Amino acid sequence: MHAVIIDDERYSVKAIMENIHWETIGENGVEVKGAYNVEQAKMIIEQGEVDFIICDIEMPRSNGIDLIKWIRQEGYPIEAIIVTCHEEFQYAKEAITLNVYDYCVKPLDYIQMENIVKNLVQKIVAGKREKKQSGLGQYYIENKTELERIFWQRIIEGNYAGNEGGMIEEASRIGLGQVLQEEFNLALICVKQFNVHLASWNQDKLMLSVSNVAKGVFGQRMESGRILMVKSDIIVISQDEGFDWLLEKCGEMSKLCQEMIHVKVCCYVGENVSYEKLHESYQRLKMMAYGDISHLEGVFVEDVCERAIEVLPMDIPAEIQKLLEYAKYDEFVERFRVWVSNIQKEDFDLRALQSLQENLIQVIYSHLMKLGISARMLLQEEELKKKYELINISVENAIQWMDAVFKKINSIMENRRNSGNAAVMEMKKFIELHLTEDVTREEIAKAVHLNVDYAARIFKQEEGISIMDFLGKRRIIKAISLMQTTDMSISDVAYHSGFINSSHFSTLFKKTTGISPREFRSRDGG
Repeated sequence: MHAVIIDDERYSVKAIMENIHWETIGENGVEVKGAYNVEQAKMIIEQGEVDFIICDIEMPRSNGIDLIKWIRQEGYPIEAIIVTCHEEFQYAKEAITLNVYDYCVKPLDYIQMENIVKNLVQKIVAGKREKKQSGLGQYYIENKTELERIFWQRIIEGNYAGNEGGMIEEASRIGLGQVLQEEFNLALICVKQFNVHLASWNQDKLMLSVSNVAKGVFGQRMESGRILMVKSDIIVISQDEGFDWLLEKCGEMSKLCQEMIHVKVCCYVGENVSYEKLHESYQRLKMMAYGDISHLEGVFVEDVCERAIEVLPMDIPAEIQKLLEYAKYDEFVERFRVWVSNIQKEDFDLRALQSLQENLIQVIYSHLMKLGISARMLLQEEELKKKYELINISVENAIQWMDAVFKKINSIMENRRNSGNAAVMEMKKFIELHLTEDVTREEIAKAVHLNVDYAARIFKQEEGISIMDFLGKRRIIKAISLMQTTDMSISDVAYHSGFINSSHFSTLFKKTTGISPREFRSRDGG
């Protein structure tokens, strides 16, 4: 059994070699070689037999995913274990696509890694035994579905454009030559809305869950190689299952996604096309889905007749905007919802939604400015950012984002009302916590969700001095305490009081106390 460990950090390769009991794995142990970049690994693979690799994902130039893609493209029957620094595994979708056996997260648990390697070796040994017994290529048997999935995905993405001969040759090689004589229907499945408890999921994890539901629904009568995940879309290629069957299953898909994983999806179904037109059909369905902002779930059949839709004026009525002046946020949201609902009774497409969003954002930014709240800082909060990323999907998502913004504004204003100097107190608290750090006015204002000018104004009104003068004064008080209670040198006192420059410390100390730090220490008996 032969393995290669690939990592650009030499000590990582050495650590894996030394911490795994290679000689005890399998019947005759595992012979291990090291490589420190993708090119070295390719040379080793090309020179001799390699059964599996352990590969770091993130390396200069070519990364681990690139190497595994090359291995698959060249047809090497090599298994892969990948190593990543990311606990939230951002390469999950691509790794599954490339049939990676498993992955480990740094810092490595070598006991866990050894168990993974043992299980992988058992799988490889069993595979070689079956291949020998059957006389068939085990790699092709295990990867038939994956090879078909790659073939269909290349067609959908238009990778065979201008190379029909290459496409037909590839289809024949993997046993799909006769299939291309049939007609097909595409179903495009798009996530429109998901439950709040899924907000922490990344897109890959969400789409993998939707893909699993699709395989359960459509996989009863079709090969899983025709159920694809292309970027953020799920695509089903129906061949001889029948148009009515496809519509029925799309309805079931929409229902199960809501019930099982609390996700709302829309399914867009295309007309009958030959294999040469699958890419065009996919592009039409994408445009159909992109322009559909009126629906959050359901099944919709492609309308091949295009309509010209006039963009409606999307200015929010003045009487609704007036409610913001009186902080009637709940009423604003409800009246906005009713107003938009009436608009949507007419033709309402993506352009109308974008126009509406632009107007809504402008109104909210203007309101925040009047309140002296930093829009940039407030709207960068994680919860609001996640909701903002979804507002171009539907009107309802835009309303949910707006409602969350108003709740945050209410919270900030309530804090201000409860205590006239609450914001100043919070700024002072922040200053004390970060006294020895190189903090700026912007960072202090950001901590209380205020823009810099407003924060500076209310601070001076409350304290009688500027924010930075207050910070300097607190640092000098800390320095005096250190000189009275420790034997630190003057330069160390300056550093531990938050001063990077000793000269600046001495100047400010004398300005504040009337004497230099050395004179103070002498008078204090130091």
